[in-house]
Amino acid sequence: MSLSTTIRPEGAPFLPGNTFQAPDASKFHKSHALDFKNGVAIFNPNARGIAGNELESTKFIPDYSGNDLAKTDPFRVQRARANFDEYVPAYVAFDRMVLRFFAYFDEEVHESDVESSRIRLVSIDYYLEDGSISINEHAIENSGIPQGVFLRRHRVPRALAVVPGREPEFIELQDLNIGVDIDIYKRKFHIYDANQATKDYLKELGVEVGTPEPRPEDRYQGHRAKFDIKPTEHRTQTDMDKLHKFLIKDRQVLRFYTVWDDRKNVYGDIRELVLHYFLSDDTCEVLEVNPANCGRDPFPTFLRRQKLPKDLKNPEAGFVTEDDLFIGANIECFGRTLMLCDCDPFTRQYCAEVLNFPPEKLKKITIERPRAQQVEIEVPPPTGFGTDEDSLGSWKSLEPKVPKKDMKKMAQYQGVQLRFRGRMVTDDPVEATRRFVITFFPADDSVSVFEPPQRNSGIGGGKFLDRQKVRKTDGKFFEATDFVVGERVVINAHVFELLECDKYTAAFYEQMRNMKA
Repeated sequence: MSLSTTIRPEGAPFLPGNTFQAPDASKFHKSHALDFKNGVAIFNPNARGIAGNELESTKFIPDYSGNDLAKTDPFRVQRARANFDEYVPAYVAFDRMVLRFFAYFDEEVHESDVESSRIRLVSIDYYLEDGSISINEHAIENSGIPQGVFLRRHRVPRALAVVPGREPEFIELQDLNIGVDIDIYKRKFHIYDANQATKDYLKELGVEVGTPEPRPEDRYQGHRAKFDIKPTEHRTQTDMDKLHKFLIKDRQVLRFYTVWDDRKNVYGDIRELVLHYFLSDDTCEVLEVNPANCGRDPFPTFLRRQKLPKDLKNPEAGFVTEDDLFIGANIECFGRTLMLCDCDPFTRQYCAEVLNFPPEKLKKITIERPRAQQVEIEVPPPTGFGTDEDSLGSWKSLEPKVPKKDMKKMAQYQGVQLRFRGRMVTDDPVEATRRFVITFFPADDSVSVFEPPQRNSGIGGGKFLDRQKVRKTDGKFFEATDFVVGERVVINAHVFELLECDKYTAAFYEQMRNMKA
């Protein structure tokens, strides 16, 4: 049962059996005082709590016309005038407004023959929107003490003991000022200064700001400073010092794109490599760029990072340096001659500005790789089992798949039939009198030939060619553009001359010509 719907006799402890339900309580829903109007958060001053009790947030205070420190009361909302639309809540008026005071406390140190107490510096932040306080301790290097957040943000009570029947009192802004001592959880803090924004704000409120005091010095810190070991400084003797070179040229790498021509060996080829020269320690590494489907193992490291000798047979020749690397140079890499052909923008800029190389040594060299011979694979003739697509599928894969049909074309030309009347071109006078109806189906590029029966011709007529896809003399299948009135087509070794077409076919070809135009 909620406290707002119960009553308890004065002086009775808050224990089971001492509370009774309020007889006039009728509304038990949970209410709220914050609403949205036209997309803007507003405060409802007429909101009521459980059982119609007045909410703490709806209690207003009169207008603050002067510099009263009570403006920072966190449980009140200031009202400029009697009109509700003109007041501003405290959490809005003082949002992100923080006052900072600098303080210290003296902590006793036991079991030490060097110090008896220690000065610990902190900063006290006071948040105007709700009167909360947080304390942060300044970090001191190698202090051995956990530092940072000394007191998390919350409202700090004036006294730890709570008097029965009296609301607890908290530390407010009027308790904080320069030069005062403040007791927080039985620890005494002395405020010796504040930042300029805090001083200006207190002056606007009419508060007399105390005189800033000098920052206290910890006696133990002064004693410890005598024994601190200063870090040694490294002084470079020459410009070629290894440590100095490492510090100023670390992560600076010259990148050259090289080519190794290995065609003189069996199965040799032109190999593309990348040479990295590390300026920090004058070492080199060579990485191989393997093209797709090259057949080589995927090991990119051609030469691990090390100093590259100029001549294996002559150790006195020394190692490769940055002066030996330029576009067009040939570098010996343990018996393999690498030709530098190009470099990246950083390397080109470094060689031009630092090494002062002329433009001739920085011009890209293009080497054309021999093109592999293109072998055209001829498609074998149909096997005779199934359709031509079935034979082609068995040639492409060991597990033939069902040939895919052009569903878009079939849906577009569904039911379309192009009919032509033709005759057979032959020297036989009997065959020359025969007439045929040649039909082309654009949906699947199939052809059918039908012979209408003629009286007293001696030929019964009927199907001459069942509907199927027919190849032309060049091996390709017939298309709609192959049928033109007046032209001749060869269907299964029979030559047909197209004499005429029906009106639908003529309109279809006219529409195709208009679309192409």
